[in-house]
Amino acid sequence: LYDKNDLDESSVDPEARGFVAAYQGFRKTAGAELAIEEIETPRYNRALNYAGTPDRVILWRGQPAILEIKTGGPEPWHAIQTAAYRGLITCGLRLAVYLSADGRWDLRNHTDSTDSSVFQSAVGLYHWKKANGLAP
Repeated sequence: LYDKNDLDESSVDPEARGFVAAYQGFRKTAGAELAIEEIETPRYNRALNYAGTPDRVILWRGQPAILEIKTGGPEPWHAIQTAAYRGLITCGLRLAVYLSADGRWDLRNHTDSTDSSVFQSAVGLYHWKKANGLAP
């Protein structure tokens, strides 16, 4: 709702206020460097037969990017998730912003070139298991 300029701040649960403040701080700091193109738009990759919904498709400093919004700290699988989304959207940058309950935020750029092959291997294994009756 904040990104749609439709957030009624009085409606925010007290436990979520710090996370909202962190996101607002991130957006204020990013300023003109960040332009939101899409918000939670489901996508499908026909070639690999998988779907996903990136939090944001943005322009970051003029470059197409994925932006994932996370509460809590970084996890190794977050980079694999953004690699999956790059298979749904043509972009170069895979970003994640980590929001803390105390109002702080941290922006990470996922740059490991092997992330995409790890994700594609996982998708291939899932489809193999499904074809052989080993997965639902």
